Amino acid sequence: MKTGFKTALWMVSLCFTSQLDAQYTKLHEFDYTTGSHPSASLIGDSVYMYGVTRDRSNIFRIKYDGTDFENLHFVSGIEGNTTCGSLYSDGVYLYGTAQFGGPNGGGTVFKLLKDGSNFSVVYSLGATMNDGEEPTGSVISDGIYLYGMTGGYAGISYGTIFKVKKDGTDFSVLHTFASIPSDGKAPQGSLVSDGTYLYGMTRYGGINSNGVIFRIKPDGSDYTLIKMLTTATGAQPWGDLIYDGTWLYGMTGNYGPGGYGTVFKVKPDGTDYDVLKSFTSGNGPNGSEAHGSLILEGTTLYGMTRHGGHNYAMGNVFSIQTDGTGYQDMYNFSDEEGRNPLGSLLLKDSSLYGMTYLGGAYTYGVIFKLDKSAKVTLGMSEWEKEVSLSVSPNPVSDVLHVDTEIEGENAEYALTNTLGEVISTGVLNTDHQIVVSDLQQGIYFLEINGRLVRFVRN
Repeated sequence: MKTGFKTALWMVSLCFTSQLDAQYTKLHEFDYTTGSHPSASLIGDSVYMYGVTRDRSNIFRIKYDGTDFENLHFVSGIEGNTTCGSLYSDGVYLYGTAQFGGPNGGGTVFKLLKDGSNFSVVYSLGATMNDGEEPTGSVISDGIYLYGMTGGYAGISYGTIFKVKKDGTDFSVLHTFASIPSDGKAPQGSLVSDGTYLYGMTRYGGINSNGVIFRIKPDGSDYTLIKMLTTATGAQPWGDLIYDGTWLYGMTGNYGPGGYGTVFKVKPDGTDYDVLKSFTSGNGPNGSEAHGSLILEGTTLYGMTRHGGHNYAMGNVFSIQTDGTGYQDMYNFSDEEGRNPLGSLLLKDSSLYGMTYLGGAYTYGVIFKLDKSAKVTLGMSEWEKEVSLSVSPNPVSDVLHVDTEIEGENAEYALTNTLGEVISTGVLNTDHQIVVSDLQQGIYFLEINGRLVRFVRN
């Protein structure tokens, strides 16, 4: 896409967005040599933050002030590849997952010391078809066992829940998802424990394949679906649940009353499900399509969305109270400062730390710091009030018709997938039509000059 397109978007955003940029700091810009496209979350100790990048499979650490960035280990070959789950620390070792590769080709669970030494594969998935393969999130531990989930095994299952001892012995599958209306399919996040049960979510499965919330005991017994998600409640969750002793909190990536995902809470027995926030627009100030997880401080939840925010729909940071009141748009991402976050935030002292999947000087994502008191003040320009964007038909099979007043040089467009990756670019023709028949079935986004609209290719 032309430089002028991004410049035009930036200039338009200045018309109506005011945010305290002094409260936002880029700590590191990924430049491929240091890894690229982080899709997980940071964890921290008293000195360092630790994380992984999806591409290049880099494990790294960095100090909270942005200094001393260090590549600890590049996971490759027989060790596995594509480190897309967050790390877990037991105070001595860092544990993580690689989605692919390893001795059996199904991904790995690995560990290494916090200085990057003593890397070893704890368990190689895919030894049998029943193991599952492609772990999709991080592992958690009860001190003896590591617990995690896989995406399944092609033609055999739609995901598994597993446990394995920290020394790699005693591997067992606790549950195999069946992808029937009474079960889930394709877990994406990590598990959380209340001391008795493990809780998690699947992106699909359940009623009309909108995803489920489940619980299971650590020995594999008492597997129960506590909530089947619907388009009314919000659907297709991507991240993790969190637990405060009374409620489970989470986010969905799509649907809900506003159509673009939700923040929700539910009791551990599945009762009292409540939508705390419904995201309403791919362009709006309040974000849309959360693909990460929440964190909790007192009665305040902090989270991020992958789209939305007035800075041409590149995601935002927000806060909301646990009773659903006090929603605050804290920061709107831009291409230069990082865009499209996929993980959760890390809170230390008075600052929030996180990563974006894209953006920054090298387009490979950034590590950032944001003051937790940050707020965005928004006001609409006359241009924003007057210009609209919609598409039809939706869902679409062959040709997408675009209804907009944007013309000429400003009518450059980009089609992106659900990870924010640009699939194609072009200039809208005089008939306002875009041929999409070569796209695979799924959800996509059309972006034109700061406007964003979602469509489904069927």
